[in-house]
Amino acid sequence: MRRNGNTGVPRPTALVAVACVAAVMVLAMPASAVTSLEGYSDLMLELTSGKGGDPTWQLGNPRLYAEFRLKSSPWTDIDTFLKVSAESDRWAEGGDYKDTKLFFREAHMRFRGRRVEAHLFTGQDRFWLNEPLLAIVDQGVVKHDDWGVRAQGVRLDFWDVFGFHGAAFYSERSDYASKGFIDMLDELEYYPGATEADTVSSSTDDYRGFRLNRHFLGDRALFGTTYARKDFNETAFHGSSGSYDEVVALDSELALGEVVPFLSRFGRVTWATEYGYNNSGGLDDSDDSGVAGFKTEIRDIRAGPIRLLASYGDYGERFYTDRLASWDRCNLNGYTKYYAEAHYRVSRKAINLKYWTFKEEPKDYSTSEYGMRQEWGTEAYVEFVNGFTGKAEYKVHENRDGIWPNLFFEKTGSSSCARSSVSGTSIPSTRLRRTDSRRTST
Repeated sequence: MRRNGNTGVPRPTALVAVACVAAVMVLAMPASAVTSLEGYSDLMLELTSGKGGDPTWQLGNPRLYAEFRLKSSPWTDIDTFLKVSAESDRWAEGGDYKDTKLFFREAHMRFRGRRVEAHLFTGQDRFWLNEPLLAIVDQGVVKHDDWGVRAQGVRLDFWDVFGFHGAAFYSERSDYASKGFIDMLDELEYYPGATEADTVSSSTDDYRGFRLNRHFLGDRALFGTTYARKDFNETAFHGSSGSYDEVVALDSELALGEVVPFLSRFGRVTWATEYGYNNSGGLDDSDDSGVAGFKTEIRDIRAGPIRLLASYGDYGERFYTDRLASWDRCNLNGYTKYYAEAHYRVSRKAINLKYWTFKEEPKDYSTSEYGMRQEWGTEAYVEFVNGFTGKAEYKVHENRDGIWPNLFFEKTGSSSCARSSVSGTSIPSTRLRRTDSRRTST
């Protein structure tokens, strides 16, 4: 969904229009098509008293909302979906602008074949790639839902095609288009050379992602690759130079417990590794340092009732880009990270115990903004009779600013008539201070 840059009024994009036309075509299908229309509406009123000195209770400011979902499967391998909504504050008191608005919320058309599935969609989150370790592209970044999900695009999934499995998506993400700067005069000073006749095109971004993998040795080994790219404009007015962020990764996975005989006593013992490289257009070609990322992990280790996992990661200062990866991943740039985890299941009891610890150490303490970060914690999860469960967690996080202990507990339960949940957390009002003796100054 796009927004007009001057008024902010939503208007349907091209893909929404295509989805609407598709829905109309579906309605014209023969009666053999499986079609359903669902929806609901609600009315919200304010109950007030004492307004203007009047002690009586009054109902006012009605707001109406309605939502409809149209689903249709005209053929076995094709289905369509369209969701629209309407809201109105026409009868609300006060305010200079009242209106009834119609919104195209989301839509898709899906085709499923023997080894392939394709989606044409808008307003939906279909940007995941099953990348094992580095997560170079995050669907939360691509789906663009800061003002509601607005991303749109095409997604293709395939499996068992000459032994290969994979997925690909292309997303067009535009915020708004304006006829010019005439109603945005404050923007002119930020873009030297722009005039009132220039077309504003804010965040006209294109995303593309691709994942391909293949199993070998009867699913004992796997090799794959992941690619992600975002094309964007560096300035706001039409005709400006373009740029892009681009990251590629290679990964492998090997079941050591099924390949090396003496390791089979410890379970599958999966060893996974991934290496990534940032090839973004904004990087300095004369200096390729700090653009690579690496992570290796060993998991599925069993020693009786205990399960173990450990990993190591090394991330360059410019490996992750915030236009593709999540915020917490970008915070790993310039760090090495060690992580270990253990699970213990109490015999004949529905009790699971967990312990974890990690340490994130900057490669250069003198330039690091956050310094060293480390954490350890324990967790107990218990299943009681009659559908009740309980969870208690205690962890201690340490960073440059101090030591932060935290205690959390939760109890949930349900029956055929009701469901209850109680949770709580305890955070000390004062933190334990510490001084990092390895921190240096410049």
